[in-house]
Amino acid sequence: MSSHNPFDQPLNNRQYETARRWWLGNLKFVWIFIVLIAAIVLLDANRLMETSAMVVVMLVLSILGLVDSVQTSINYKNEMIRARPDLFSRRKS
Repeated sequence: MSSHNPFDQPLNNRQYETARRWWLGNLKFVWIFIVLIAAIVLLDANRLMETSAMVVVMLVLSILGLVDSVQTSINYKNEMIRARPDLFSRRKS
């Protein structure tokens, strides 16, 4: 008797790779956030340093978010091209 529960099926390579990338991407942001909070706490002695550190934190996080979204869209486009190369070919048949 075969089970049709999708949670009983092992992940195929593509699903595993997608989940792994998602977790690594989110963990990267968590670690960066923790390190930057620690830097702000260490720079707490001077109010001007704290303000400039907060600005640097926001700039770094937004740049990393932009890079991550661009990388994700490039990966998605490459997966689409691999899945359906006929839709993305430049030649008209």
